Amino acid sequence: MTSLRQRYIEDMQVRNFSPVTQASYTREVLGFARYFNKSPELLGPEQIRAYQVYLTNERKLGIVSISVATSALRFLYRVTLKKNWCMADMIPAPKVPKKLPIILSPEEVVRFLDCVAMRKHRAVLTTCYAAGLRISEAVALTLPAIDSRRMVLRGVVPGGGISLDGARWISCRPNFFVPVKVLSRLFRRLFLQYLQEAFDAGKLRFFTSLQALQDPQAFNRHLDLARDVEWVVYAKPPFAGPQQVVDYVGRYTHRVAISNHRIVDIEDGQVKFKWRDYRDNNQQKTMPLTADEFIRRFLLHVLPSGFHRIRYYGFLGNRHRKEKLEHCRHLLGMASPKEGSAEPTIQEDYRDRYERLTGRSLRECPVCHRGRMIAVKALPQVRSSPTIQNTS
Repeated sequence: MTSLRQRYIEDMQVRNFSPVTQASYTREVLGFARYFNKSPELLGPEQIRAYQVYLTNERKLGIVSISVATSALRFLYRVTLKKNWCMADMIPAPKVPKKLPIILSPEEVVRFLDCVAMRKHRAVLTTCYAAGLRISEAVALTLPAIDSRRMVLRGVVPGGGISLDGARWISCRPNFFVPVKVLSRLFRRLFLQYLQEAFDAGKLRFFTSLQALQDPQAFNRHLDLARDVEWVVYAKPPFAGPQQVVDYVGRYTHRVAISNHRIVDIEDGQVKFKWRDYRDNNQQKTMPLTADEFIRRFLLHVLPSGFHRIRYYGFLGNRHRKEKLEHCRHLLGMASPKEGSAEPTIQEDYRDRYERLTGRSLRECPVCHRGRMIAVKALPQVRSSPTIQNTS
């Protein structure tokens, strides 16, 4: 292995590239060197351009394969060889064609959603489809976050991120995130522009009640109506800081369907619990339910096997979350939680958690309520094996 290849691989390892990416990038750079039978250190922009023409015209590779080769060469010359080039000009990336899906008519959407039997799941799918939500955004929604009168959904986004080369933290200005008025009109212009381009290219198809929009004049009139309406795209910082947002969202994402203090009474096969009526000025009321109905509603909040309550993206992705968060703290000059906490953390077992949540101790004698329970011996678990009948 040459010293250049070793340094190239080490640069990828330092930046925590996945093993698949490391192998793919190394293979692309090796193919580039073999094509000219020279070390990449001796090759420049003209050879890179000739190699891209070779991949496109002679090997006729797809856009994805050419993009991987382009990314590998950009990383080699920008990071490993420290070339101060404008990578967008010297090593251009192929343009990915944009494809719009077939637009369903309202009747087809309703027919699709009617196939979902459970009302709760149908409401979730309808909200996701209408607002274009990801699963992670949908599971974080709460009733106060949905303004049914104004048809508004609220979300939370980070105010910064790691730069592409991983060397610095890029943060928004202290009292400014994005110009919401400019963002609103820019989003409206780009959305309608891409919609018009797709229509001109014949990529849009209309059915049933929307079939009249196939006529260019009718389609342009329809877009003119959308241009005259102010599109609402708004962003603002949290009033009490980011910790308040984390605490607020955490109450909905890391708890069960109902907490113990909301259960008022359990008697005669009925369960009475407190609930908040958002339609009646947030009044707190009491609802009685039969035990079977209460359990049925409670189990609606239990996810099926294989589903996840929360999916994280970006630097909070599950695969490298620990390393990326540590890298973020390093770039921001923050101490890790272990270094910042002076008191040692004490591991709780199930008895400590039960006492903290209920106020009653499992170590206390259930008869006299004075003595302390002591483990004398742990009995081995006995598994009963099925009896095999003698059929001889």
